[in-house]
This record gives sequence, C-alpha cells and structure tokens, in this order.
Amino acid sequence: MGLAPDQDETEIDLTLPRLGETMDEGRITAWLIEPGARFERGEIILEVETDKTVVEVPALQAGRLVEILAPEGDEVAVEAAIARIAVAPGQRLATPAGASEKENSAPRPKKEIRPAPIRSTSPPAQSDVAASPAARDAAKRWGLPLETIQGTGRNGRITAADVAAVAAAPPQSGPRGPFFLHVWEAARETDIGPAPHVVLVHGLFADARGFDALARRLARDGVHVSAIDLPGHGAADNTPMTFNACAAALADLLAEIASATPGRLILLGHSLGGALAVRAAAQTPDLSGGGVEAICLINPIGLGGRFETSFPEAVLAARTPEALGDALEPLGAPVLTNEALAALLARIEAARPALAQFIEDIAPEDGPPTSMRDDLEALGGAVALGLSWEDRVVPWRPEDTLTTLPASVGVHFLTGGHAPYTTNPLETHSVLRRLI
Repeated sequence: MGLAPDQDETEIDLTLPRLGETMDEGRITAWLIEPGARFERGEIILEVETDKTVVEVPALQAGRLVEILAPEGDEVAVEAAIARIAVAPGQRLATPAGASEKENSAPRPKKEIRPAPIRSTSPPAQSDVAASPAARDAAKRWGLPLETIQGTGRNGRITAADVAAVAAAPPQSGPRGPFFLHVWEAARETDIGPAPHVVLVHGLFADARGFDALARRLARDGVHVSAIDLPGHGAADNTPMTFNACAAALADLLAEIASATPGRLILLGHSLGGALAVRAAAQTPDLSGGGVEAICLINPIGLGGRFETSFPEAVLAARTPEALGDALEPLGAPVLTNEALAALLARIEAARPALAQFIEDIAPEDGPPTSMRDDLEALGGAVALGLSWEDRVVPWRPEDTLTTLPASVGVHFLTGGHAPYTTNPLETHSVLRRLI
C-alpha cells in the first residue's frame, strides 16, 4: 500500500523509459531510493538492465517515491508503470492516476535516456582486450578491469555475460571452520565513522547466494557484508553438526570478525539461521560490549512460531526436481529453474545426514522444539524482528509470539512468504538499515 500524497502534491505513475532504440522491455535491477524518500531532478533513482547493458535512470522531475510497483527482478515493458510518485502541481511528466484514455491518446515522441557517466577507480580497459561494447559498459559499471576477465565469446572475446558472471561472484570466499564464508566489501566510505559489518545467516535448505541482492545493496551503502554457508549447505562441508555445536562455532567466528572489525557488528539470521544467530550472540560479549551490537531476525525458529515439520520432511523425501519444486512451494520464494532444482536436489542428497541432524535438533520427536526466548532475554540490546504475514513454514500467532517478547525487541511486519529477503530485498534492507 502506497503513501498518501501531501495536499500540495499530485500522485502520478512513473513509467519505464525507452533507454535505447531497440529496447522493448527491461529488468529492474536496483531501486536506489525507498518509498517515502524525496529525490531531485537528475538524481539516479533506479537501475535497469537492457539487452545491452545496465543503465542508471535519472529522475526527470523532483518528487517523492510513494510506492514501488515493479520490484527488483521484474521484467517490465517500455512505458509500463513501475512506481507511483508524488510531484508538485505543474510537473506532470508521467501519467496521472485515473487519466482518461482521451487525454493520453496523442502519441508521444520516444525519448532516449542515455546512461549517466559512472566514475570508476579501475584502470581503463586496454585497447588490445577483445570485448563487446556492452561488456565494456558493464565493466565500467562494476569497476572491473577487462584484462582480468576470461572471455567466452568467439576467439575469447569478452561478452556482457562474462562481466556479469564475475560481478555476481563475491570478491572473497573460503572455508572458515565448519562454514563457508562469502564477503562483499563496502563499495564506498561512510561519513559516520568505520564501516559497519553485517553477517548474514541463512535458513534450512538455503545458502549464502540467496542474500546476494541484499548484500550488494548493503555494500553500496558502505557496509561490509559476510554471508555464511552453514554445514550441509552451499559450499560448506557436509559433516553433521548439532545445533548447539554449530551455534558455538558461529559464536567463535563472530568473535573473530568482531576483533577485526572497527565498525559495529550486526547480525541477521533467517529461520534456522535466526535461532543460531540468537544462540551464538548470547555466547559472545553482550550487544553493547564489543561483540554483536544488534540483531535482525527474519521469521526465526524458536520465538513462538510453530515450525511446520511437514516442510523439511517433504523436501528430504523429494527424489525428482519436480517433486522438490512442489516441496519448496510453501517458502513463497522465487520459482527455481529445472536446472537449479536438479542442482539443489543433488546438494540435499549429499548433505542428507547434516540436514537431518538440524531438523532433529530444532523439532525433536520426543521433546519440545528449540526455544530462543531465554537467549533473547539475556541479550538485552537492539533486536529487530521481521515477521511475514504469509509465512507457511514458521506460521506465528500474536498470542504466542508478540505478547511474550522482551520490550527491547522491535517488530516489523513484512510482505511475502517465509523468505521475504529473496522476494523483496528492499523491504528487508529497510528493516536492517534501522539497526545500522
């Protein structure tokens, strides 16, 4: 639901402009402002991927973003509405809400908006490097030297896809104890002191790659980001590990990161990762004393929601990509391709003992489910809890969850299903930024 316009403003549609003569549609790759934020004419407000490159789109008039209609990842036709904005009277350069067909029937000239110049600290591309024009534009956009990229085109020519593949890979990664750590360095310096460091912990059957959109947005804000693959997930080892042993190992890793981080250390955990985050933070110095200083929990296990064991049971029982896709449907996450489902199925099969150990620990057949309430009470610091209205994996009820939370916990309600950071990273980013 959008924000209401001020009395001296008019609410209108912001449409996707034509960014090239051959462009018929584009993919929204990033919104650089959030609903409620004001912008000036010429300010870059979003990024759009065309068939040739990624383009920064400037505002054609000053105004305020009311509501995003096309979230990141959406494919949108040229001139389709992508957002609602509020502008001062006399600035109606987009289509006003409720305008009649007659008022808008006159053809409008197609205006090409060219990419704004982008500063890059990387050395200029060498003239002898074979690369397509789109690849050169993309390399400048990401600040990547072309000579460091392996081309897959004809005769080794670098394509835009080659550049995108390098840009999508975290700049640092490697095993850290039982985990596999991915790192996104802050893309700029902040004006509030040392850059904060956010550590992201995923849930059951997920991995650090699901945080990519959120991590890149945080890095663009000037935040260092680490995302962890838990044992049995992603690129981590498949050795089974109990919940408590995993939390202890995570506490050790957080203490190591805290000792090397001059800025604030903030932890985000989703689902199983949320329970591990709380248990691990309780074993580090308290939230105001040099360890984890704040925690964001997204649909965590162990805070009153009823963990639906039918979900992991169906996932572990799947033997075909189609069956796995059906089993993952309660997540409410983006639909995976058959190739991605086949790869995940192979990963689950290889890690079955490790996954089964986690499931047994958090929802034992002969005992109560894992609870994080005592750990949360002991933390006593800045804690933000994000709950999705449509969560079908850890569905919650107000009487079980909200009425018994410590007063220090701030509750935020999110749209989408169990994994909202994959369907609307901007929303999760907004909650997390309150702690930074």
